[in-house]
Formats: sequence, C-alpha cells, structure tokens
Amino acid sequence: MKLRNYCFTGLTLAAALVLGACNKESDNNASAANTPAAASAPAENTAVKERDGKKLAAVQKLTINLGSFPDTVDPGKFSDASSGQIAKGVFETLYRQGVSGEYVPQAAESYSVSEDGLTWTFKLRPNAKWHDGKPVTAQDFVYSWQRLSDPKNGSSYGDYLANNANVVNAQEVYSGKLPTSELGVKAVDDYTLEIKLTRPTPWLVQVLSYGVLAPVRQDVVEKFGDAWTRPENIVGNGPYRLTKYIVNDEIVLEKFNDYWNADNIALTDVRFVFIKDPNTAYYKYLAGELAFTAIPPQLKENILKERTEEVRTSPALLTGYMDFQHKYEPFQNPKVRRALALLTDNKFIVKNIYAAGQPTSIFTPTYVQDGQLATKADYWDKDMTERRKEAVELLKEAGYSAQNPLKVELKYSSGKTVQKVFVALQQQWGKESGGLIQLTGSMSEWKSFLDEIKNGSYQIRFGGWGADYDQASTFYNVYTCGNAANYSNFCDKEYDDLINRANSEQDAEKRAELYAQANKLLQDKQAVIPFNWAEVFALVSPALGGYNEKNDERYFQDYYLIDGLSVKK
Repeated sequence: MKLRNYCFTGLTLAAALVLGACNKESDNNASAANTPAAASAPAENTAVKERDGKKLAAVQKLTINLGSFPDTVDPGKFSDASSGQIAKGVFETLYRQGVSGEYVPQAAESYSVSEDGLTWTFKLRPNAKWHDGKPVTAQDFVYSWQRLSDPKNGSSYGDYLANNANVVNAQEVYSGKLPTSELGVKAVDDYTLEIKLTRPTPWLVQVLSYGVLAPVRQDVVEKFGDAWTRPENIVGNGPYRLTKYIVNDEIVLEKFNDYWNADNIALTDVRFVFIKDPNTAYYKYLAGELAFTAIPPQLKENILKERTEEVRTSPALLTGYMDFQHKYEPFQNPKVRRALALLTDNKFIVKNIYAAGQPTSIFTPTYVQDGQLATKADYWDKDMTERRKEAVELLKEAGYSAQNPLKVELKYSSGKTVQKVFVALQQQWGKESGGLIQLTGSMSEWKSFLDEIKNGSYQIRFGGWGADYDQASTFYNVYTCGNAANYSNFCDKEYDDLINRANSEQDAEKRAELYAQANKLLQDKQAVIPFNWAEVFALVSPALGGYNEKNDERYFQDYYLIDGLSVKK
C-alpha cells in the first residue's frame, strides 16, 4: 500500500505500523451511526478459536491508532493513508498481500494469462457477497474501474490503470478522449473478469491488489450520491462493515459474518482512533489501550533496552521527501533547486529528530523490485563545507544576495516531529547560505494540507510516497508528465521516455538499468529532494498475533489476540 501522501514524519506514528496507514472528495460530514449499511442479518458472530497453534482470547476487539482522520472511505476517491486503511477492511480487491508477503486471492479465486501476456482472466468467488447479501460480480469491478478512470470523478488515482496496470485505453479514458465504456476490462459472465493490456505486465497481480481497485456498488453510489459512504448507506464486500464514523473521534468496523472467509477471521471489532502525538500513543500502549504503536524518538534508547522482545523493525517501501512547485518561480530554476538540496543535511535530521529510517538522496528505495541499480546523488558524500560553497555560488548566479535573499515558504501538516524538522531546516538553510535564504513555514491540519497540495498551492512541501506495490514503477511513475499524483508539475520528456521504456522492458536487468538512468535524471534536474527511506520501528504487544514486520502491507483481518496474554503492560 501504500497509499499516497503520508504525513511527512519519517514513517512515524501508527500510520506506519499498519502500512497501510497511506497518500478526494470528503466524507467528513458523515455522522455517527450504529446500524450497518443495508447489512444482512447474519447469525451469531463467529470467530476462530485457534491460530498458529495458539489459543485465542475470548474477546477479539482491537483498537488501532491511525494518527490522522481519513478523508474518505470511497475506494475511488481516497489518496491518504488513513482512508486506505479503513477502506481495505470494508472492501476487498481481487488479490491482496498475505501475512508472509505472498499474494493471495480475495474476491477472485484464480486467474490465467494469455501466451502473449496481454490478456488476464480472473475467476471470481461465487460465494463472495456484498454486505446486503447480494453476490459480488465481474460487472461490479467493471463499473468501479470505469468510475475510477473517469476524469469527472476527480480521483487522485484516476490514471492508475493507465500508468501502473497498462490497461488498454485507460490513458485515453482518463484524458477524456474516449468514453469509460472503452476501458479494456469486461465482464465475460457474472464471475469472469477479463483485462486487456497494452504491454505485458508480469507484476499485474501486485498492481491489482491496491485498494483503489476494490469494487463499489453502482446502485448504492447512484442512490445516495456523496452520502453513499455514511454508515447507514454504505455497502462493502470486505470482511468488516462500517458501523460508526465520528469525525476526528473514532471509526468502528464490525466483522461481517457472511464474508466468504469469515471462519478464518478472529477479530470481531476493530476501532480506529486518531492520536497524532507519539508520546500520547506510547502511554496508551503501556496502558493496554493499543496493541502496537510507534516508538517516540526520544525514548528509543530506553525502549531498546527495556522492551527488547516487543520491538519490531524493518525497512518500509516509503520515501519521505521535499517537493518543489515547478510551475512557479523560483523553482523553475534548477540552480535554486540544487542549492537547497546541497544545504539540506538530512543525515543530521534523520539521526537526531526521527531516530529511525535511512537518510537518502534516491527517491526510489533500492530494495524495491527493479530499483537496485539506482545510485546516490553526486553531492551525497561531500562534506557540508564543499556543499555550502557550491550552493552559495548557485544562489548568487540565480541573482540572490544578502540584500535580495531567496524567500521561500515550506508547507507541512501539523505534528510535533515535522515542526522540529522545519525548525532544523530553517536553521540549516539560513546559516549555511550565509543569509541568502529566508525560510518561513505554513502549517495546516491534515485535510487542509492535502487540499492545498492537490491544488498546487505551495512553494515547497513535505511529502511521503508509499509504494502501491513492490515494483519500482510505483515510485518512478510519480514524476511523469501529467501523472495524477504529480502535484509538483515536474515534466521532462527525456524522463518520461526512460520510464515508458523501463515499464515496457521485459528483461529485469535492462529494466533496472533504465530505472537507474531515470533516477540520475531526477537527481541532475533536482526534481525533488529525497529525505529518507522510512522504516517500521514499533512496539508490538506479545498478546497480538498475526503481525509480521517483514511484510509492510498489513491487513488487520490477519491479526488476533492470544489467550492468557494481556495487551496491558
């Protein structure tokens, strides 16, 4: 998952832990409701009694902190991490990533691929149901994917089927040149979905596992309009029903007992809370209110000593970065962009403020599939004295001086950690430039921040990109011309050509080399300032089962609470 535009805190907070916890029309007017959407009335709630050889606790209710309140639970609209987490419990895609990292069938039960790799056929489960008892059909997927790709829908992922799945006519539909009916997907029959591709895409199952491709019900969307995702209206096809939605307070999901795999799901209730302060979340973990939490940076050393068995760490497919708005001066000038990159000591910030993650000058993590050949920026190993000298020269060449300093505003979302990062940058840029840069900050709440970013209303901003699937294109596609997630408006035809060639290349080594060339071009143009590759650095209660830190795409339906062990510390 990974979902777009994580709050830039170095993976941080619980959002990182449920990764999930991803990058839009708002549902924030939805009110609380205690009755499920058009739900069938299944028999008494069922739950497995044992998992992985461990007896399960009698009560299977879990509270998860997402940090930020979701913008929407509509699969065709979301772009933030919290929304994606909620949506993938209420809805389900054809396949998903399992506990051990393998891809397992969900709404589909199997698939086949034509000899030329251009036609993929998925067989749906005949026993998969919507929450009102109706069967999930291939036409539900056709409608939903057409809706996602329709430019009138305004989805941040409207180009996903074009740029990532390579579906026939997807780009033309998204650009408004063809009607949605021409999208290369069709329902052969009620339980057979056929997908036509423009080029072979061996990682298609990974691409199709992303939450924006979950189906939604056409009749429900059309009946209720923007209110269709309210608890009293929503109908999903996933393992949980949305039963409560209180803005900025809590969201509650309850197990759907007629779900096709209900007998293998332990958790009966999942409650989401939205605690931004890592210290507050940590103390709620100690009190037993949370089964896992991010580790506050200032407590890292003590926690590593005192709670060794509870600590979980692993790399995450997520990059924190600073983005320029390329359509405006001064950031149309590559000298200015490079000067700021040279003066950014993200090694210091990652070590002393985040206390987690890996500082980097490479946008795409080299441990993502096909990303292994990308190399560091030419300035990365230079000391700050040498970097400072070049940066000052570039700023002077661009026309800046002590009397005419570069005045820039950095936009970021609220949060203590990100505020500390801003202050550090303000000091770094001001000091190291000898007064040639004056940096100010503009802080917004999460939803306002997302709206401003989507509108391009910023000069520089903090951002985070989490992989939608484990393959380099999910990162490199972001900076192609016109990409729906390319809020920076960077556009370079040479870069686009490299990405198109890489995405079409069937030889893995050649593909990796093309991506490496694209990485160097991003660095040479200084399109973005990569900041850090994030890592999951969490405390996980011994009472929680089903948590695999090596799999960064977690589904809470895999979790379970173990009998005889308390979440409370």
